[in-house]
Amino acid sequence: MRSALPIMALAMLAGCNLAPPHLRPEPPVASLYAVADSAVSSGTRAFAIGWREFFPDPRLNALIAAALDRNRDLAIAVAQVGEARGLYRIEGAARLPTAVVG
Repeated sequence: MRSALPIMALAMLAGCNLAPPHLRPEPPVASLYAVADSAVSSGTRAFAIGWREFFPDPRLNALIAAALDRNRDLAIAVAQVGEARGLYRIEGAARLPTAVVG
């Protein structure tokens, strides 16, 4: 019993916190932002707006168009879809009747 008393006292002291309470600072952001686009100010939902209208900056639109034109992954995916369609047509040709001449 005598050895358990110091262990219990140390366990109770380990739960004590002497640090001051943490106060979360206010974030340095504006409460309101200036609205530049009429689609946004009219209350239209983002999913109802096309991506070209969602990004009104012409430089950004040009950059996005260039990225889509030069996207190698997209070109590979389109080529793979074309290849799969061709293979599907070849496999579908086996279902058609054939005429043997000879």
